[in-house]
Amino acid sequence: MRLASPWSPRLADRDGRPADRLAFALEEDIHAGLLPGGARLPAHRDLAYRLNIGLGSVTKAYQTLEARGLVASEQGRGMFVRIADASLSPPLDLSLNAPPQLISDQFLASSLRKLARRLDAASFGAYVPPAGRPDHRAAKAGWLRQFGVPATGATTLLTNGAQQALALCIGLAQQQGRALLVEEVTYPGIIDLCHRHGVPLVPVATDADGPDPAALDGHLHRLAAAGQQAALYLMPTLHNPTARSLPEERREALITLCRRYDAWIIEDEVYAPLADDALPPMVQRAPERVFYVGGLSKIVSPGLRMGWLVAPPALVAAAEAILATSTTTAAPLSSFLLVTWLEDGAADTLMATLKQEATERRALARAILADRLPQIGIGGFHLWLPCPLAEADRIALAAQARGLLLLPPRSFLPTEASPLAGVRVCLGPPPLAELERGLKLFKQIVTQSGPGRRAAV
Repeated sequence: MRLASPWSPRLADRDGRPADRLAFALEEDIHAGLLPGGARLPAHRDLAYRLNIGLGSVTKAYQTLEARGLVASEQGRGMFVRIADASLSPPLDLSLNAPPQLISDQFLASSLRKLARRLDAASFGAYVPPAGRPDHRAAKAGWLRQFGVPATGATTLLTNGAQQALALCIGLAQQQGRALLVEEVTYPGIIDLCHRHGVPLVPVATDADGPDPAALDGHLHRLAAAGQQAALYLMPTLHNPTARSLPEERREALITLCRRYDAWIIEDEVYAPLADDALPPMVQRAPERVFYVGGLSKIVSPGLRMGWLVAPPALVAAAEAILATSTTTAAPLSSFLLVTWLEDGAADTLMATLKQEATERRALARAILADRLPQIGIGGFHLWLPCPLAEADRIALAAQARGLLLLPPRSFLPTEASPLAGVRVCLGPPPLAELERGLKLFKQIVTQSGPGRRAAV
């Protein structure tokens, strides 16, 4: 007796011939796991009758899938799903929060020719100060001022990516014995840095607008009473992982509290240039205590690991001293390329292109996940599904089993006692067609793992 097919017949909701619509629907459901490896497809005549299409259309659709290696015909038995695991193969990695690589070979070649014309042997062979060449620092500071950052060449330190800039801040906090206050869900990189440097992490209760001022006041008061200073780590714009941006009133409240207790603020704004209608940076209102961190890998090209730290004037020398003892400083060739792109406008062009790409990818996510995403943010290359930690773990493990790689939900928690948790899905690295498949599989996994939750993109 032949096994019945587990597939519920349908045609894809798109324009095209019945054969194409059938092939697309079957391919979608195979990759989504609805048709597992080894599953039998419906018989040709039965499927044609149930979908009210011609027998020839079914034959063409099956031939298309067979040519793609998704199904195989077994004589006398029928058509079967060929791949052993009907999930994404090879696995699709949506754990890395990076933008897509959009630089063409022609653009890169042109940039390198410009770089060769401006770079002489003496400049290349000269020893570069730890914080970068003064002219490069001045050029970067000038570019930052267009975003409202009160940067000068003297206060701007060039680094190997934003992560090294954050490491400088944590190193300074360690020197002064400062505790680091973070949100209940925060950037994994800052958690790792604090653990490596032995800097105590203090989670601050968080609401929809960011760290709760009353909770922050309580922590700062307690630390001050114990004779300990503090620093507050924030990602005010397009927060990683929650995709939230701090409103103006909350920013002002946090600055006021940090001034009252003489606390530092580490303002991580790696995504800010991608935001629509971004608010002025916090460093503009409190330059005496705000460390402003940024980098190019999130907003221009993932391959250009150039970052910067705009430090409070009184702490520049201390930051430079730590940078001088680190194993690496900003690569001279990358610094020259950075300045070239700043001067010829390429950095702004690339940033605008990535911003448009982010908009398109988020539109794709909204179209696929609209019923799961009642609150949509603006900009950025990731989405966040808030849910209890146990459910987040189930979703991430189920996704991994189906070939969809996500960062473990606990990576975002400074302590497992945090009442907040969720799942982050990164939209940047894969090609659009692969991203579409991954998002559809993610939606199916969430549906199967429990009730829908509110998500922010």
